[in-house]
Amino acid sequence: MAGQYGLFASTYFLALDQHLNPPAHAVIIGPDSDPLTQSLWKKALSTYRPHKIVSLYDPEKSDPSLLPPAVQGMMSRDVGPQAYVCAGNTCALPTSDPAVLETNLRTFGLPPR
Repeated sequence: MAGQYGLFASTYFLALDQHLNPPAHAVIIGPDSDPLTQSLWKKALSTYRPHKIVSLYDPEKSDPSLLPPAVQGMMSRDVGPQAYVCAGNTCALPTSDPAVLETNLRTFGLPPR
């Protein structure tokens, strides 16, 4: 049926692509005012990956039920600011290193080349 929609079928195929290849989701957890939280957030925003989603979560101000379920299960409140990169239902190990975050965002969940 997609053929009868002509140009408008592109929206259908974009949705299909996003379903088959879920976007990476970077979740930065830490106090808004912490310099490391800000550094991780800026690195996640500036790293190139098509369709990525970047979220900043301050545990003092936000409800943890808003986090992706995989992140909720991994989250630790005692280690300081952390970055989590998830694709689909799996997540990379959390990190507080902006360079590791950049590598995870560029590669995690993608097929090897």
